[in-house]
Amino acid sequence: MAKIEKAVQAEKIEKNEKTEKAEKADKPIHDAAAKHSSVAEAGDFVALEFTGKTNGKPFESSGAKPVLVAAGKAQVVRGLDEALVGARVGEKRSVAIPKEKAFGERNPELVRLVPLQKFKEQGISPAPGLVIDIDGARARVQSVSGGRVRVDFNHDLAGSEVEYDFEIKRIFRSPKDKLDALTEDLLGQFEAKTVFDAVAGVARVAVPAKARKDSDFLVRKLRFISNVLQFAAPEVKKVVFEEEYALQ
Repeated sequence: MAKIEKAVQAEKIEKNEKTEKAEKADKPIHDAAAKHSSVAEAGDFVALEFTGKTNGKPFESSGAKPVLVAAGKAQVVRGLDEALVGARVGEKRSVAIPKEKAFGERNPELVRLVPLQKFKEQGISPAPGLVIDIDGARARVQSVSGGRVRVDFNHDLAGSEVEYDFEIKRIFRSPKDKLDALTEDLLGQFEAKTVFDAVAGVARVAVPAKARKDSDFLVRKLRFISNVLQFAAPEVKKVVFEEEYALQ
């Protein structure tokens, strides 16, 4: 009997040792996976808080809540875009960005003279500093003289080095997480709901009848479709909108 008990105890000890070894071997894998999921990769959607500064003065920020950005996909200035890839969730970072990776060099050819009459036809009284839209392009009036208006189509910060302070608050990597994040960001105010069929690769977006279907909705809808097909492919192959309309 004593021999049998010793054999059983030895077997238990051996099993426990194997279990401990397996857990130790498995732990680095889980740790690596957790570490991996907290580091932004190109193509991930990130909830981003940021402040852009030049000469220590802020010129733009994410505002009251984080903005949704596809990391490494040219949705922000190149220097910031490059810094997002590899950044960790919750890590506050600052990055100095040279002008060529910010808003580019100033281009003298983008400073032009426009007839004053063109402004009058649109009911605009140009004055130095006025920001205007000419044929879909943003420009700033520099001067008005002799029936001509000197306008600058360069970005206001062209030729300047800038700095961004930023923090990634959350990463969205799976197709479903990306769809949920985009739905909330672009269509949340319309109470839209998205269901993803992973087998068929189809995202179905349901918009209730009570949601207003105005020009803002159309713009956001098109942005949603564009972002999904660019940044959630190839898993998401098709987007289907199901919109309800009813008499009030």
